[in-house]
Amino acid sequence: MNYINKKTLITLIFLVSLVQLSHGNIFSKNFESDHLISTSKTLSTGNFYDNYQTNWKNVKKYKTGYFWNRAKPTTIKTAASATSNSLDDKQSYISANGYSPKTKNKVSFSGDSNKSFTNSSSACSPETPLEITEGSGWGISRSTLNNSGVPSFCLNISKNAPSPNEVFNTTLDPNSDISFNNSNYTKAQIRELVQRTVAVITHPNYAPSNLPTGLMSNFYRSIQSTVWHWTNNTNINNNYSWTASNGNTYDADDLKGWVSNGTLIATDVFWLVPNNSNTQPEILLNQTSRPATIVTNVTICSNSTYKWSVNGVTYNGSAGNKSVTVQGNTTVNSQGVTCAANKTLNLTVTPQVTAVNSTTTTAIAENHTKTLVGSPSGGTWSVVSGGGTISGTTYTPADISINTNVTVKYTIPANGGCSATTSSVTFTVTPMVDPCDAVASGNLDTDKDGVSDICDLDDDNDGILDTDESCSPRYASFESDINDVNNKHNAEGAADGNYAEIYNNNQQLILDLGQVFPSGTQYQITWRKKSNASGTAVIDLSESTSPNSGFINHPTSPQTSTSGSFITTTVTANVNFRYIAFNKGNSSTTDYDLDAVGIICLPSDTDKDGIIDSLDTDSDNDGCPDAFEGAANLTTTATLNGGSNGGSSANLGTTVNSNGIPTAAATSTITGQNTTNAVKTAEQITVVTAPANTGAVTGTNATLTVSATASKTTTYSSGTPNYNSGSSSTNTLTYKWYKNSAPNTILATTSSLTLNNVTAANAGDYTVKIIGTNNKCGVTRTATLTICPAITNSTTTTSITEDQTKTLAGSPTGGTFSI
Repeated sequence: MNYINKKTLITLIFLVSLVQLSHGNIFSKNFESDHLISTSKTLSTGNFYDNYQTNWKNVKKYKTGYFWNRAKPTTIKTAASATSNSLDDKQSYISANGYSPKTKNKVSFSGDSNKSFTNSSSACSPETPLEITEGSGWGISRSTLNNSGVPSFCLNISKNAPSPNEVFNTTLDPNSDISFNNSNYTKAQIRELVQRTVAVITHPNYAPSNLPTGLMSNFYRSIQSTVWHWTNNTNINNNYSWTASNGNTYDADDLKGWVSNGTLIATDVFWLVPNNSNTQPEILLNQTSRPATIVTNVTICSNSTYKWSVNGVTYNGSAGNKSVTVQGNTTVNSQGVTCAANKTLNLTVTPQVTAVNSTTTTAIAENHTKTLVGSPSGGTWSVVSGGGTISGTTYTPADISINTNVTVKYTIPANGGCSATTSSVTFTVTPMVDPCDAVASGNLDTDKDGVSDICDLDDDNDGILDTDESCSPRYASFESDINDVNNKHNAEGAADGNYAEIYNNNQQLILDLGQVFPSGTQYQITWRKKSNASGTAVIDLSESTSPNSGFINHPTSPQTSTSGSFITTTVTANVNFRYIAFNKGNSSTTDYDLDAVGIICLPSDTDKDGIIDSLDTDSDNDGCPDAFEGAANLTTTATLNGGSNGGSSANLGTTVNSNGIPTAAATSTITGQNTTNAVKTAEQITVVTAPANTGAVTGTNATLTVSATASKTTTYSSGTPNYNSGSSSTNTLTYKWYKNSAPNTILATTSSLTLNNVTAANAGDYTVKIIGTNNKCGVTRTATLTICPAITNSTTTTSITEDQTKTLAGSPTGGTFSI
């Protein structure tokens, strides 16, 4: 070829190369620095054409090279010198270290199936696209997936290193997306070996104190060399060493040993798959932490469901406990990966427990109880309807007057996610006749207040309790015995600690109360079980009006287990009686000691009218009701139905409390007004001179006067007070004068009333009330005061002649003149 043709050919080749090099972006002034391409270029000693072809192949395949007419690099690498520390691309590395995917020198290691090629729940591993931002001849790169500056590493030495702007995708399925050229290990083993290798980057002792910024630092080259050893079965290059944070110097052989012996454990990584199949896949240490898992703990019942809003799934309690985790969303941008927390649902299922109420439905009487039965244990009882109370598992009816259906409910409380369950049973409670209910029982009710006399604390409704009006004790005396009761006379009189001994079942002791008492009368027995005896003592009682016959067994047999101290038992007589017989219950019952028997409240009849004071509304028959003569001086408002024989029939009405005490007098449920001496002391007030009707002239004084005497007595004959045998009480009389038009204004408290300088306004009726100390009602007398106007004769005193007349003048008008 002649010179001209050669020149032409060279020019054409040059122009073509310009297009290629421009397309490869190598004309950029900062190309090498922008892409972190080593300034060390491989240059052969061949001619221009050979040098050009070699350079262009490097630019195209490895994205490295230099423009042919630029200054030569200061360091020149040739194939002969490829084993030095400046192996800047894969080809030189392969040339220096060898590469064969065939089996050789397999390293044994213990795998971690829990860690290998899987990511822990604390790290984010999103599937996301990314772009390469920095590259190197070894394929060590950085990308838009910022990872605190930590680079990614090549997984296939035989493929092209990535260029800036190349697109990769992270994958969660590296087993399918990435292959390796090393038949010594399975794909899973290779992934774990690689994960162990990159774990050195964050090791507290083996990593440098500060991670390098340059991609081709010795530390990163050692990692890449070790990665290729696992992925491509290359030899380890130990020419690259680094100084670790612990001060020691290490190389790739050390790193390989740590991986093999388990010093380094598999870490979380991103697996990067290129869009260009000719480009190498990569591995990137994953340092993106996920926030703490948001845990939702929910308890539901085994018969219910729960829909989790996070995933929209409905879970059935019948399936049992369950734990579900939903991975949080992730976002990737120029700042890196942002992870949302995983969300975990811990679903705890509580077995449903059903309440069962197996209480019987058998009817019970009002005075009986019912045992409640429910299962399983641990529930509670309540009365739904019908009244009554529950203590533990015992139901006690309320007071009723008609058959009543009662419903009781057994409830197993809510537990965990299970709501409470209930079970109800209904049974009938039949009423029993209440002896205190005069209407239902037909028992005597003297004051007609609805409370039978046997329960009424105030039988005549005067506000004074029966016990205050007629109560005196009566104790029994010895009458007879059978089989010689020891210390028999000790049972006489009031209780004093001395006692008769009823120790044999064939013994009997009969006591006398001195008079016949009606059925319903209450008496008290003071007794105890024999000292040091065991078991229960029982008294076999019988009552009679005769000491020798007619004894009727009492339906109640008092019992006690007390042996140290005497107790008092109250018994209501079953029949009319005077005599009481005491026996042992039977040979199997325990002996007992009997101290005293008595009627504590013996009725009295103050005025001897045949009506005991507790039934007599005027116990002293002085005409003033007991209600008014009591301590509260209560004004009577009603008439006692049937009246009182020989006494007043006035009382406080029939509005009473549950114990028969008039509400006007009741100071509590069991107390009324106190009694006074006036209740049982009759007093007669006699008006000797009643105040006379009086007239007075305006401007003068007017006086009204009364004269009275009084006598008191406590002696009576058939209901009539004997005042002749009494004493005078005139000096204790008190007076109250008042004008009838203003009864609450007391004008005087003596026997006389004087009104000074009277006017027409003083005219009217005036009453005097004379009150005795023992007759609070007193007596009254009324007189009329008439006020006369003053008369004035204003005729002149001038003399007149016989033939003259005089005009007479007087006031007030309406009067008459007389000579």
